[in-house]
Amino acid sequence: MHQNKSIPTLADSLTDNRQTSARLIRRAVKIGCAVNIILMCVKLSVGYYGHSDALFADGFHSLNDIAADLIMLAFVGFSYKTPDSRYSYGYGKFQTFASFLISTLLIIIGCGIITEAVEAGVKYFEGAILPQPDIWTIVAVLFAIACKESLYRFYSKMGHKADAPALSASAWHHRSDGLASIATLIGVTCAHFLGIGWRILDPIASIVIAGIILINAIMMWKRSFFELMEKSLPADQINQALTVVGNVPGVEGIEFLRTRRNGHSRIFDVGIAISPTTDLATADKIRTDVIAALEDEFCRHIMVTVTVLPSSKK
Repeated sequence: MHQNKSIPTLADSLTDNRQTSARLIRRAVKIGCAVNIILMCVKLSVGYYGHSDALFADGFHSLNDIAADLIMLAFVGFSYKTPDSRYSYGYGKFQTFASFLISTLLIIIGCGIITEAVEAGVKYFEGAILPQPDIWTIVAVLFAIACKESLYRFYSKMGHKADAPALSASAWHHRSDGLASIATLIGVTCAHFLGIGWRILDPIASIVIAGIILINAIMMWKRSFFELMEKSLPADQINQALTVVGNVPGVEGIEFLRTRRNGHSRIFDVGIAISPTTDLATADKIRTDVIAALEDEFCRHIMVTVTVLPSSKK
């Protein structure tokens, strides 16, 4: 006798996709967290012994990066759980909430950098002499910038591969840190080679970089906030879905289309109109064809609910 082999279902496929995405995110975040711990130790030690207050403060700044990684690890375990009786649409909002927290953290960091830069500038114009950093502080900053840019590219690639907005948000977090370190690089380089008169460039560059951080952070904050508020998908995706559904044989009209995003999942709630003379079996086939068409168009991480209504056309 032949043993019956179970046929993979759509639910099984979605579960496998979620598990794969969760593994990719965990792998990326663990690597990022390890790199951030190394950077924190390098910045603190070289900044302290190299007489660079900016680099030493940047070392404490790395604690925020580690905290963001820990937030990501804490939430990813929830966001990729399969739907259950408590959360029938899954746990994707945990990932959105993680993006919201990370972008909020970036805004706080940007404001903090501006505050510190203004305070340093005021002290400078009051006659305070800023310390001269050691040559090794320049090497340490260059190392930090290279690591952060590498993490940005790595996180961006993994975020696209896993279809994880939170991971993409964290990627910008790494790039913003690298951009912020440019201000430190300008400061320590000018302070070491050009003398006291050029040290004011450090707080000026910090303000410019903080502005870049705030712009990116606010954009990410708005995206995650709107998702938490159940905002519809972008207009181009809605029009794309309308075209796909309208081309399904048997669909005589689209009564409504409600969309939203739930973390890594796109959700479509569509009402289709079919001929009132259509028998039940054919109506069910049309409904199934609509779901299949949307899945083919938007690939994985999609939830579709189809309501079949009688057409008013004669």
